[in-house]
Amino acid sequence: MQEGSTPITLAGSVNVIADSIIMMPTDGGVFTLASTLNGTAQLTIDAPDDVAEPRPFVLAGAGNQFTGDFVFDHISLNAKTAGSLGNGNLHMVRSTIDIDYNAYNPQSTLTLTEAGSRVVLDQFLIFQSLVIAETAFPDGTYDFTAWEALDPNAADFITDGGGAIVLGGDSDSDRLLDEWELRYFEDLTTAAGGEDTDGDTLTNEEEFIADTNPTLPDTDADSLTDAAEVNSHGTNPLVADTDADSLTDAEEINRAEPTNP
Repeated sequence: MQEGSTPITLAGSVNVIADSIIMMPTDGGVFTLASTLNGTAQLTIDAPDDVAEPRPFVLAGAGNQFTGDFVFDHISLNAKTAGSLGNGNLHMVRSTIDIDYNAYNPQSTLTLTEAGSRVVLDQFLIFQSLVIAETAFPDGTYDFTAWEALDPNAADFITDGGGAIVLGGDSDSDRLLDEWELRYFEDLTTAAGGEDTDGDTLTNEEEFIADTNPTLPDTDADSLTDAAEVNSHGTNPLVADTDADSLTDAEEINRAEPTNP
């Protein structure tokens, strides 16, 4: 890949049929992998050892069916699109992982090794297991307070944003976090991940990922359904006025000459 400050984006469909490496340039803009990934082999994203700071890398592929392992070495990873991490294991080596959605990866192990590896906790991140510096953790919910109780130096590897890593946590295997189900449905039998309880065309699992209310078709009461905001308009379904300009998202979208909400 050519060095320089120009951002790089890869799109299309990619089938990873053999262990592969994407080597980041020494200098350059953000690398975005917007491809739809398939395959079972290992994919390594690596930055040169002589780079002082981890290189920025964005995963933005929708509908990834990738079941191979990801290895990120000296990378600042931002997983922007639901499902972009695939369903394999994640190995972070001197790397940061920041996931922009509630991630449901109940078959995956998240491993952090070497100094500099870090998790940004601003969502619910569900994994089968977690290994940090060769230490495996038992099932449970680990927010920043729980991490501090385990290790006074938790801030060295956790950035607190109000989220949590959940190991286990889906006792009925319906692709919904038990804690989330109990919050909205008061039991674990009323709803399942593939159902659409509020009739807004988002499944309960999609509502969990978006952090919207699965019992209300319009979580932020701006007259746009959660599905319309998530799938059509790209607006925030949790905030009536995404750009904070005193016009609601619906007012901007439904004007005679629509403006960007």
